[in-house]
Amino acid sequence: MKRFLLYILRWQLSTPILALVTGWLAWMGYWYAAAVANLIGACIFFWVDRWIFKGGNGAQRLYPRLKFADTFTVNEQIDYIRDELWEAMEAVSDRERDAEISDVEQAIQTYWDIRAGQGLDVDAVRAATIAKNKARGYEP
Repeated sequence: MKRFLLYILRWQLSTPILALVTGWLAWMGYWYAAAVANLIGACIFFWVDRWIFKGGNGAQRLYPRLKFADTFTVNEQIDYIRDELWEAMEAVSDRERDAEISDVEQAIQTYWDIRAGQGLDVDAVRAATIAKNKARGYEP
């Protein structure tokens, strides 16, 4: 619901841009002016929408944000990831291992939340990793 309300607010903020640009460019005709206004709005609000739908820090969310993102240090979170990974390694069934790997995945996401809070551009790190692995020939 919070994201929906933010999205409604974002749409309301786009109204002045549409109104001002169409007013300035009315000499072009209202349809052309509206198209230009929407292009300008898209260039601005792409980033706002990205923030709304990716949880505020640029990182795509697979799990809800945990309180540890605000209380753990990076090293504490790395220790937690290690503990979760150890539990996955000790799992006695595929089902138990799957659940533990999911815990590892959420712990890693919390690590990225902590780092994003410190100013890291998580998407840039991921893009660099994708490029590195592509250059190594890891992608099919």
